[in-house]
Amino acid sequence: LEDLENNDLAVLKSMLEKHVALTKSSLAEKILSNWNTEIKAFIKVMPTDYKRVLKERKEKQLLVTA
Repeated sequence: LEDLENNDLAVLKSMLEKHVALTKSSLAEKILSNWNTEIKAFIKVMPTDYKRVLKERKEKQLLVTA
């Protein structure tokens, strides 16, 4: 479990806005209208193996571009 980063927050907000547009969800509207408070209730779930693979790919990419 991790805290959301700026990019995560942008993606989440975009997804909620799209959800509201498509479904008229009152819950999503509530979250968006109280964004700064509501985002504290969200947490990022990151599988440890997936996180390791992403880190290895990033390191490999850095070696290739260096």
